Amino acid sequence: MADKGKYNKRRSNYHFQSRRRRKPTHREFGRAGQDILNKYGGFGENPDAVIATKGMDYLTEIERDTHLSSSLATRRQELIKRGWRIVPSTSSGNDRPSKLDIEKADFVRDQLIDMAGSFEKDLEGMLDAIGKGFSLTEINYTDVVWRGQSMTGLKNLRYKDPAWFAFKYDKLGYFRINQIDPDPGGVELPTEKFIHIIMGPNDENPYGRSVDAEVAFWCW
Repeated sequence: MADKGKYNKRRSNYHFQSRRRRKPTHREFGRAGQDILNKYGGFGENPDAVIATKGMDYLTEIERDTHLSSSLATRRQELIKRGWRIVPSTSSGNDRPSKLDIEKADFVRDQLIDMAGSFEKDLEGMLDAIGKGFSLTEINYTDVVWRGQSMTGLKNLRYKDPAWFAFKYDKLGYFRINQIDPDPGGVELPTEKFIHIIMGPNDENPYGRSVDAEVAFWCW
């Protein structure tokens, strides 16, 4: 039985926080805009010394180097070209997935195929975490009809520039995603609305480890 509280799987690259199930909202929360970043005057609590000093925009500048850009693109493409598949879970507790488990997997697969845009292109955006340390992709929903049933499905997946976001911990030690904003403390966003990819072995650091900052910075 799944834990109704919050769970951190430690010593891995995977961070999971279960929440009480509720109907997904159709609203898109993440806001874009360099003016937001400039007014805020900071880059959150990223522990990396290079990023804390120079900011995330400096990593974007580094990636203009043709050799580094080519190396990062090769890494992303090598992962993406392996393809992807949706595997049914075994939530019933049996060794084999039930009919309902298979139906759920079919629904997710169809949504990834039918939603606006290309899932392969969305994966490329998620893998921007290799250079930046982490990536955030917002999940946007819409009403769909699937196999004759009205359901909440995928509208699109929207990559968000990590320079616009910071992380803060609550009293229980779980991190929260904050939209960088002129208001003190930023604007807290619903964690379940984002796909959060973290690079590196320490899942307690939501900023991950940036290849750009740790390796390319010294050559640059």
